[in-house]
Amino acid sequence: MLSWYFVADNVLEEVTFGWPRQRGSFQLKEHLALGLERAINWVGLNGISLDKDPHSLSGGYKRRLALAIQLVQIPDLLILDEPLAGLGMMMHFLIFNPVISWLLLFAHGTSDVPSRELAALVDRSWRMEMGGVLKEEPIAF
Repeated sequence: MLSWYFVADNVLEEVTFGWPRQRGSFQLKEHLALGLERAINWVGLNGISLDKDPHSLSGGYKRRLALAIQLVQIPDLLILDEPLAGLGMMMHFLIFNPVISWLLLFAHGTSDVPSRELAALVDRSWRMEMGGVLKEEPIAF
């Protein structure tokens, strides 16, 4: 069973954990607020109360919250391990299509060709062979 480690009492505090509280320019706070709004919308959390306890969320919403926490600062590179686990197919496209210019996905499997779900999200695919050798793989659409 997957354990979730949230540090705040509600969704808003969780997503904004670590932000500058008193110090910081107006522009920085405005940038962070816009990042918060985008992240909440990207992952589909805009339908829940930001006052809700993160531990009371369903597994799918906890996964969305974990993604929002990472996306709020709009990183240049996002590295995800098994990002599609626990999310419906529609959420794959809603979350990953507008998010970021560089997204590195890790998926575990034995197939020689990436799954169609992953193929819709990536431009290139590699398989790691024994010994750590990377081999580029065709993408199946």
